[in-house]
Amino acid sequence: MEIRKLQFLQTLDLQWTNSKELPSSVAQLRHLMCLILDLGMPLPNGFSNLTCLEQLTGHGEGIFTADNAKELGCLIKLRELAFIWNGWSRPDDLTTVKALFESLSNMQKFESLEISDVDSWVFQLMLKLDWVPPPNLRRLKLVGVFWNLPTWICSSLLPLLSHLDLTTNRKVQSGDIQILGMLPALQYVTLRVGGLNVHDLLENLVISAGAFPSLRVCLFQNILLMPPTFQPGAMPMVQRLRFGLRVSDVLSPDFDLSIRNLPSLKQLRIDLFNNGAGPGDYSQAVDMLRHLADDHPKNPTLRADKFIRERLSRVEPSDEQNHASSSYQEVIPSASTLYRASLHLPTTYACSIQVSSVSSSATSVCFRMYCLFGEPSNLLSV
Repeated sequence: MEIRKLQFLQTLDLQWTNSKELPSSVAQLRHLMCLILDLGMPLPNGFSNLTCLEQLTGHGEGIFTADNAKELGCLIKLRELAFIWNGWSRPDDLTTVKALFESLSNMQKFESLEISDVDSWVFQLMLKLDWVPPPNLRRLKLVGVFWNLPTWICSSLLPLLSHLDLTTNRKVQSGDIQILGMLPALQYVTLRVGGLNVHDLLENLVISAGAFPSLRVCLFQNILLMPPTFQPGAMPMVQRLRFGLRVSDVLSPDFDLSIRNLPSLKQLRIDLFNNGAGPGDYSQAVDMLRHLADDHPKNPTLRADKFIRERLSRVEPSDEQNHASSSYQEVIPSASTLYRASLHLPTTYACSIQVSSVSSSATSVCFRMYCLFGEPSNLLSV
């Protein structure tokens, strides 16, 4: 297929194709809005010509070159950037990474940033550079070993941030959660702890009145809390809540979870850590939590599990992340489905869609086409 002929192609998705590079003619697709590269696939030469591009997903090796970092700044319509940095190669110097983040800072329409950084090399450079994201940022996901909460995660610099997913390798402090609670537009937050701090206990956490005013989903994974205090007026809109508790704390005579002050709560998930309690204590703790849930005006559903450290996946998101991110994603039909749909198109269109090397595990090429070779058409109905 001569891809340069697809002049009206808007989405090019090459995930799981095992392709190593893109033809340079991709840079001629002036209407391309979404480009998703396979792992290890570098950006094509001249990609700065893709001035309609709004979403770019790829591998760090192709982005982190001095030239590519500067070219990224030409994509003035870019709204979403996601990439995986797997540690197989490193940027040549700090200047390259600085150019990348400078390009992002100058993008007025930029809304979503996702970085998976196994070695956290990019994260540490981000902190050293004192980088500040554009104020329109609405979605931020940082997966890897993140030692410190960036100082720019605050209400004054990110007033529109609605979705936050952070993985840290240090003990979460009460002050970190207080800072997140002041983000006025935050609707979804996942705070995840890995490494040796997975059993550290966060004590004396008080969620004050007015904190998390817009939050719907709050997931504290691998985080143990002393029974937190939710003051009246805190998290007024939260519907899903998850955190960890010790069995001994739940069975304490003065145990009070104060979830009655969360008027919108629908789902409560507690990870129970059995810190030396007896064999029957776990069941008693579950019964205690169920009693609290039943007494809540909304009667939220309760899920109580034994506290198990969760493996932090490099690529695969959790079910909770998929559920909460559904509003940011569209369903992309498979290449075989598009091929079947193409059989019902006029001959001039059908002959232009080719699917090659379809394996049992993944399709070789997956195109989502809004229009081909002429006037824009509706998205294929499959």
